[in-house]
Amino acid sequence: MKMRRRQRGQRGFAMAALLVVLAIMSLMLSMALPVWHHAAQREREAELIFRGEQYARAIMLYQRQTPGAYPPDVDTLVEGRFLRRAYRDPMTAGGEFRLILQSELSEFGGAGGDGSPAGGASPEARDGTRRSEDDAGDRPGFLQGVRPFANRDEREPGGVAGNIAGVVSRSEEASIALYKGQSKYSDWVF
Repeated sequence: MKMRRRQRGQRGFAMAALLVVLAIMSLMLSMALPVWHHAAQREREAELIFRGEQYARAIMLYQRQTPGAYPPDVDTLVEGRFLRRAYRDPMTAGGEFRLILQSELSEFGGAGGDGSPAGGASPEARDGTRRSEDDAGDRPGFLQGVRPFANRDEREPGGVAGNIAGVVSRSEEASIALYKGQSKYSDWVF
């Protein structure tokens, strides 16, 4: 009889020790969770930059092969082997990048439809400021300050929105890192 009473007491002690260990582990896990979340977000940001620059590079290569032209859609870039595959936006649940259309470039001083700066033959912009040849869209991230359409259905009054000139994330969240001085994913233009 005495032996059974000791075993019952020992089982209660083991259960209490297990509860204390579980409480300590959950406390440590709750401290580590924000660090893991932060690291995961930084990883997704790095992936967003990589994928966005892949799109910018693919558009640049397309323009080298067909001077003055922009690709009509992402499938053209994939089929022409300028882009390995249609990448997904890692910052949004839907995974679709917002497309920056060619018709938006002249409004914001980007490369024009003929590949020249600001849509004209000279490096002098419409606002009178001088742009260097580097601004002409021959490198990733050349579309600074462009506010893209929400989707391809939002077209200019003429009815044609134009071909793809770049991509941007649809996420409106604030980023951890800065990319070209921008702190929101929707401002990271590629």
